[in-house]
Amino acid sequence: MSMLKKLGIAAIGLAGVLAATATFAQGFPSKPIQLVVPAKPGGDTDLNSRLLAKHIGKHLSQPLVVVNTDGGGGNLAAQKVAASPADGHTILMLNTVLFTGRVVGTLQLGLDDFEVVGIPTYSDTLLWVTRKDAPFKTLEEMNKAVLAAPDTVKYAATVGAPSHIQAIAYEEAIGGDLKKIDTGSGSDKIVAVLSGQVDVLTTNYSLVKDYIASGEMNVLGNLGRERSKLIPDVPTFAEQGVKLGPDFNMFYVLLAPKGTPADVLATLSDALSATVEDPEVKAEFEKSFFTVNYRDSAAAKAYLEEREPEFMAMKDVVAADKF
Repeated sequence: MSMLKKLGIAAIGLAGVLAATATFAQGFPSKPIQLVVPAKPGGDTDLNSRLLAKHIGKHLSQPLVVVNTDGGGGNLAAQKVAASPADGHTILMLNTVLFTGRVVGTLQLGLDDFEVVGIPTYSDTLLWVTRKDAPFKTLEEMNKAVLAAPDTVKYAATVGAPSHIQAIAYEEAIGGDLKKIDTGSGSDKIVAVLSGQVDVLTTNYSLVKDYIASGEMNVLGNLGRERSKLIPDVPTFAEQGVKLGPDFNMFYVLLAPKGTPADVLATLSDALSATVEDPEVKAEFEKSFFTVNYRDSAAAKAYLEEREPEFMAMKDVVAADKF
């Protein structure tokens, strides 16, 4: 067989592969896309996901359907998506639990077990709040209460969630011990504080702003390293003398099963970008106190790889915790 003929056959074969790939990309999505959320309805991750699902459909030929899969510190949701066909029709929304869950050991899968679709938003309005009749009204007063009577100030946490690691970082910073109580996901924590079951919780400002405005809750501080432009009057923990270690600003990342084709990831990422960068949609996210800071697949992965070590550095301290 002549070299020219061999090259011709190879070219035909390559064209067939490219045509098949293009056909697959053009056929995606062929059914509604499930967005698996590792939390009950009502929390910040759920709210973020529902805002995204509300608007992204116009940039895809199918709707995005939120599927709440609570339990296991995010592990049930992660395992569900990881075991799904790598065709882009089942994806996962995770926040900082991607790292905190691994530090604690509740999340058995990590960044390398998924394909990164992108990061649409983040939150720098993560607060510690307490109810109005709590025995302290400021972070300084809380510090004194924790140091005076260790293991008595009750803090709402979820094992493996960011709230768990935040509590340990706080304990390390002041040299005291909280009484950490697992009260469930975001909406459950709010109920637990208002009912008096616990004294303090971590929450996104958007979920408790009405309680703060009415005086039913007091703000102790912002967990981020800098004040949020969305709530500039709230001081950070660091400003009040409590340096927490990791940057606890919350990112929200979309992940797909390992092996999802690049063109499918690109379709999802492009739709994600078009959605959150729409001025009206961006305004709606900001109204709920989420900041749009879109990162595509490559940029999101680089960002996550940069942030992971600061959380993993807490692994030994967390392992010694008795929660």
